This record gives sequence, structure tokens and C-alpha cells, in this order.
Amino acid sequence: MRRVLDHLCQDLAERHMGSTGKPDERRQELRFHAMGRNGNWPVVMTEGSGDLLDITSTLPLTIPRAGRKRVGELVDRLNILAEDGGFTGPDAVGRIHCQGVHRIPEGADRNGLRLLVERHLALVDRHLPSFFAVVAGDQTPTEAVHQLERVRRFA
Repeated sequence: MRRVLDHLCQDLAERHMGSTGKPDERRQELRFHAMGRNGNWPVVMTEGSGDLLDITSTLPLTIPRAGRKRVGELVDRLNILAEDGGFTGPDAVGRIHCQGVHRIPEGADRNGLRLLVERHLALVDRHLPSFFAVVAGDQTPTEAVHQLERVRRFA
């Protein structure tokens, strides 16, 4: 599994995909900063037991106490539709996280690993505008999900 984080670190560095450091040997994790169309956010990839890779992104916004109930409803609605990974939060400080736990096949190559990470980053980037709209009060959680479904249909 160690080679998975090494491959990902090298791949991210070659493609200049955010800032990345060396994988942390003790914790078996890799941290980097993703840059999407709709924002930039920190990502942590951690080796799980066996052949599991945990990818967790922290969305680049802090939810004020007054908006946490609405954002919690949005999280619930998005998770119902989720195919790969899901959102959690807002936590005690108002942060939202997107987490995906993926099984890595024994013969996984670099392209397969890259696709796994890119799918996670695309999921976060695609949903960020919904969180921004609900926090700003421009949309209800229901309206935000309907907007996402319309965009997905025509993409």
C-alpha cells in the first residue's frame, strides 16, 4: 500500500496539482491542496487497513451557527444521491468534509489511481456551489439539489 501513496505523490507533483508534500511515513498519509474551478481545499489521503485508501477533503468554507441546520439538510440530500463518497458535517466548528473510502485492486496502475483521486476532486468541486448558495441564503437545500440535477443532466 505504501507504493500507492508514493505513486500518487509523484503523479500530483508531475501534474502540478496543488501543493503536495512527501507522504508521512508514520501516519501513512499524503496531504495536498486541491485547486478546482469553484475553490481550493485541503485533501488528506490515508492508507487504511489492507487495500483501502481513504480520501478526505475539507470544503473551503466555515458554516455559521445560524446556517448549520440548512447545510445539514443539504448534506443529507446530497448523500442520498451520492454514488462515490459522501459529505459529513457541519462539525462543531462549522466545517464540511467529503470522504471516500476506496478499495485498491492489487494490480492498480498509476492511471487508475489518478482516476480515483480525480473523481473525488470532481465530486467536491461540482458540489461546492451548492454549499455556497445555501450558506449565502440564495437557495434552499432542495433548490440547490434540483440545480445540481439539472446541471448533471445537461453535462
